[in-house]
Amino acid sequence: MVKPRATYVRSSGLWLAMNSVPAGMCIGGHLRQTWALLTFTDEYRPDPVDPVAPARRSHAADHKAATKTTTDDLPARSFTSLLGHLATLTRNHLRVAGHDESGFDLLAIPTPTQRAALELLNAPIPLTLK
Repeated sequence: MVKPRATYVRSSGLWLAMNSVPAGMCIGGHLRQTWALLTFTDEYRPDPVDPVAPARRSHAADHKAATKTTTDDLPARSFTSLLGHLATLTRNHLRVAGHDESGFDLLAIPTPTQRAALELLNAPIPLTLK
């Protein structure tokens, strides 16, 4: 049996180690469900009449796929692409040339998609550093 690597995810201000596949699936599933508004995920998937019939998408999902935008006119992304986009939100420590001791932190301005993703998690972007 292959032992999975430890993956760390920050949730509600805590770093969680996901050493097992079920834990990773629970957190990943929660994030996929929470961020369904921002991704190509079908939020209003109709219940199948026949369990062996092919799955059908809702009209809202067809519209989201055709326009590649969400209902809030943000670009729709895949879940992986959304995670990559969130990774670009950075805090950089800058130093003034010639001053070894001085420096300041500069927060990147979040895009509307990054802001919406963090607000869906009830984790607003801090305006100042602690």
